[in-house]
Amino acid sequence: MKAVAVIIFVFFLFRLFCIFLRFHRRPIPYYLAALALLRHRRRIDHMMNRDYFNDGRHETMQKGVEAAVMETFPVLRYADVRKLMEKKVVRETGACAICLCEFEAGRSLLRLLPKCDHVFHVGCIDRWLAFHVTCPVCRAELTADSGDGDKFER
Repeated sequence: MKAVAVIIFVFFLFRLFCIFLRFHRRPIPYYLAALALLRHRRRIDHMMNRDYFNDGRHETMQKGVEAAVMETFPVLRYADVRKLMEKKVVRETGACAICLCEFEAGRSLLRLLPKCDHVFHVGCIDRWLAFHVTCPVCRAELTADSGDGDKFER
């Protein structure tokens, strides 16, 4: 009988401890969230600098967009992109979908993908397009004829 009482008492204490933990959770500290974001960026950089899918067995696998085609995509300052967003020419965005950093008004140079109207940091999208032929957001295929010059008249 004494053993049953001890087991019930231990179970009761364990249950109280679980309830205590449930109601006294702390949010994740800022520095842990920052470390997770840093690991995510490093993983993306690592993936961008290495072609994981072409290990020598698939010689016919297509590489990314050619540099000449990439240079035809317009490079704009963030202030110009904001003006295009107001005119509904460019899809609204405030951050690069590749590195997850917000665009800065005075310092960000952005490359616009004319086919789908998404914008990214120039360095981020150039590394992406070196290995892929699609937009990282909507997967629209970017080819030599995807430029659309009449869209950007001011």
